[in-house]
Amino acid sequence: MEQIYWDNAATTEVTDEVLDAMLPYLKEQYGNPSSKHTLGMSAKLALNGFRKTVASSLGCEASEVYFTSGGSEANNMAIKGIAMSHLNGNKRDILISSIEHHSVLNQIPQLKQLGFNVITIPVNPAGVVDLDFIKESVTDNTLLVSVMTVNNETGAVQPIRDISEVCKQHNVILHSDAVQALGHAYLPIECVDLMSFSGHKIHTPKGIGCLIVKDGVELSPLICGGAQENGLRGGTENVAMIAGFAEAVNLYGKINENAVSSQLQACDLIKQRLSENHIEFIVNSGKTSTVSNILNISIKDIDGETVQLISSAKGLCISTHSACDSYAQEPSHVLQSMGVSKDYIQGSLRISFSDTTSLDLESIKKGVDILVSAITE
Repeated sequence: MEQIYWDNAATTEVTDEVLDAMLPYLKEQYGNPSSKHTLGMSAKLALNGFRKTVASSLGCEASEVYFTSGGSEANNMAIKGIAMSHLNGNKRDILISSIEHHSVLNQIPQLKQLGFNVITIPVNPAGVVDLDFIKESVTDNTLLVSVMTVNNETGAVQPIRDISEVCKQHNVILHSDAVQALGHAYLPIECVDLMSFSGHKIHTPKGIGCLIVKDGVELSPLICGGAQENGLRGGTENVAMIAGFAEAVNLYGKINENAVSSQLQACDLIKQRLSENHIEFIVNSGKTSTVSNILNISIKDIDGETVQLISSAKGLCISTHSACDSYAQEPSHVLQSMGVSKDYIQGSLRISFSDTTSLDLESIKKGVDILVSAITE
């Protein structure tokens, strides 16, 4: 059975270009970049080149790029790294938005154990953080603010530039999880001190990403080891995965206007056909500035997980919310934060595309027909 894959916010397929970039470093160029022989020095030279490629594509300095195993490690490296390096400081407040990925939210108990006061930033019904709350809550006692660039469930774009202005007034460190922004939204990298990225959202294998650490920002290492990654991330660098990541960021790290147009048309058509089939739903994304590749809807008095399973059996892959939280019994914490009513919250569905998703009219109609069938069965 042919699969229609509309779950690209969870992960994306590895493209031929990315795989081809990786293969030499899985075979003949397999040296350890820390080894002082020909193969090792060749790997080191390649690694330095990949770092420059990523930096150039993202708009930062090569010295600011630290490779990780993905977005979750990058988020932990950023937040715990800042907290551990400031344990003896006077700044004890950390602000984290209520709609963050669980790799951020699940650090909160540890931060509290370390003696930090964690303040949760609320969001409005459109899923955008309350900027006035941030202005009122950020003080000279604030160490860190962490707000994602694009929400992974609704696609809502957050006002990072405005938040940055608030942080600068009080000399506060700003971190942003930009995993879902890469390739789909403007990256306000010049406005932040730390920014997290993951490769498998832009067509690399799972297990590679990076953290941008601006020069002058002090971190304690999350993984202790050798001198790799300037001493901030111990462990032999995975050169093959880094090669794929560099290629993917170069190819897919910028907004593709043609893809944006196709994705917006697809989202409009999906909503139109659901309405034509008299399905009662609300749209949780698109109420404000939103990336084009994510459509989050909630269907009244329907269990979204059931719809997901039936759709999958019929050949359509979608999700209910974040894949990292797909086995949780509770409704989406993002939609709860937005105040979505109980009549709709269990019926949430997330549809997400990539630049390589086939969005011709026939594919879209086929996908929506499967979705309608799953809802009405």
